[in-house]
Amino acid sequence: MAAQTRPHVLKLYKQILQLGKTWSAASGKSADTNAERHYIKAEARSLFRKNKDLEDVKVISDCIREGQARLELGEKI
Repeated sequence: MAAQTRPHVLKLYKQILQLGKTWSAASGKSADTNAERHYIKAEARSLFRKNKDLEDVKVISDCIREGQARLELGEKI
């Protein structure tokens, strides 16, 4: 990972995991909330691990933009 993008990636990862901790399901059911929280955190871990060895700054920037878009969408709900 390019050194200049590392702080952005770590901040995004932290924000997504925080959203996973505070998420509430639209149904209001505890089981749904727990399942969705687990999904958010598992998906973030999976994608960040998958992309941890990326070196192309353009590809990394695209991934950051996608992550930010997902985060913004989740925060609006």
